[in-house]
Amino acid sequence: MPKILNAQTVMLNKKPLNEDHRTQDVLMNELERYCFTHTSKEPDYLLELIQLSNEHMEFSKKISGRIIGRLLKLLVQLSKPTTVLEIGTFTGYSALSMAEALDSKARIYCLESSPKAIEFTNSFLKKTPYHQQITLIQGYALETIVHIKGPLDFVFIDADKRNYQNYYNLVFNKVRLGGLIVIDNVLWEGNVLNPKKDSDFGVAKLNEQIKRDNRVENILLGIRDGLHIIRKTADGPQPILFK
Repeated sequence: MPKILNAQTVMLNKKPLNEDHRTQDVLMNELERYCFTHTSKEPDYLLELIQLSNEHMEFSKKISGRIIGRLLKLLVQLSKPTTVLEIGTFTGYSALSMAEALDSKARIYCLESSPKAIEFTNSFLKKTPYHQQITLIQGYALETIVHIKGPLDFVFIDADKRNYQNYYNLVFNKVRLGGLIVIDNVLWEGNVLNPKKDSDFGVAKLNEQIKRDNRVENILLGIRDGLHIIRKTADGPQPILFK
């Protein structure tokens, strides 16, 4: 087995800052490191997963990482879901983070479009204690969501940003009252402030929709690339798909 790097080396392997960076940039970088080192450590198999993802998968920065992973675990511990849906799984870091807090009878259903990611994740899951609680479903989420039966207790969305509104609308009526919807990358590297690409508009429009949605209560956290936590308080009309 390849040598496993320590968490700080794996997750914070950043390029040195140039001398012309502003003081604020340096401060934010140091604060990010401070938050990371003062957050509970993830299990060793998740560190191995990060390293293997870096070695064998493109776009390994998609991995949620310690801060989001530990927060997901905490939210699952507090909400005690029996049925979890994840839209966008990549190599399974976030799914495994949530699985740590699940009751033995609870299940996570993971939607992922990439055959390579499915193959990689399925192989790695077999080495963890939670492989029997996590079900991988390959296909485009807009097509596979309709086959997921509710009620869902907890939904985590981290997939194609252009379709963020569609994912939210498709799962909403499957989520039970009091259930949680958690959405990652809702600041989208700051592009929500001045959207130009389809992915920018997809995220920005969803944030605006949630802000005006009287069926929920929500908080948008500025940690990492932004995390939206939504609690369903009322039912509503059938979903409207945005093209």
